[in-house]
Amino acid sequence: MIGKIMNKKMISRVLLVVLFFSASASYGEVLYSDDFEWGSDWNSSMDNTLPGANGWNGVSASDMGGSYETIYVNSAAGYKSGSRAMVQYWDSGTGSTHESWLMQQPISGWSFPNEYYIGYWFKVDTNWDWGSAASLKTWKVNYTTGDVTWDIGWLSGFIAYCGDDWCNVDGTNWTGDSGCEAALHTDEEVAEVFGCWSDVDDGEWHYFVWHINHSGEVIEVSIDGNDASQMSPSGSYGSPFTEGVGTTRFNFGGNFSAGGGGYDEMYTAYDDLIVATSQAEVESFLGVSSEAATPSINGIPTIIGVTIQ
Repeated sequence: MIGKIMNKKMISRVLLVVLFFSASASYGEVLYSDDFEWGSDWNSSMDNTLPGANGWNGVSASDMGGSYETIYVNSAAGYKSGSRAMVQYWDSGTGSTHESWLMQQPISGWSFPNEYYIGYWFKVDTNWDWGSAASLKTWKVNYTTGDVTWDIGWLSGFIAYCGDDWCNVDGTNWTGDSGCEAALHTDEEVAEVFGCWSDVDDGEWHYFVWHINHSGEVIEVSIDGNDASQMSPSGSYGSPFTEGVGTTRFNFGGNFSAGGGGYDEMYTAYDDLIVATSQAEVESFLGVSSEAATPSINGIPTIIGVTIQ
């Protein structure tokens, strides 16, 4: 019975700990990202020096007095101290729509799948004045056919495809209600309405996470981790979900509609743009991840052996 008789002082108690996480994050694939750390400052008048390594291959910038300087990648302007960010400047009283886009036309090396997430940090001038402008666009993606899939922006007056059955304020279509000077909206057939301008016009950085699922007919966004849905349609979403998901173009930055704001050089700023296949991947890139991924090997929870003397 030697195998059963041992001095207790010689026994090492081994505790096997199996780590199970009931609410672990699920990481996916990063399709595209840009933290705007381009190595040097840049503005849109320097189109020929646009860093191709970042995926951007074109700029759409309005001629503002012959300069085309509507987009800047500025040092010490980013969400993180001492980092770069993309900054746009908007002049008042423009007679036509003021363009300020970074473009991937065509997209190279990646494409949008059926389901994806878009995240970024956003900041707006505390002195922002809409003036007579009706919209400030943010980003858009396009079908392989060239039709717009999503064209997302802040709209202060016009909401396309806004049926009276679901988008109704005081008996009329939504045109901006009290305390909500503008809302995020796609002017395509989906007609979802999200968030309020008052949620972000405080001069602080705010993070956005968009979720698109074509087959599931889902488009939604959270702002600072909070669901930003305002109104949801009762009927069919229409063609943006049914025409396909293969895309040729991705534009980021936007335009400011004719009329301009109340004063010159109002700014909007963006940092840490990412497109990925999971929310966890987006939040990790933005630095707001609230959950850790499950330690695993080939999907099996890790077993850690701890020897206690």
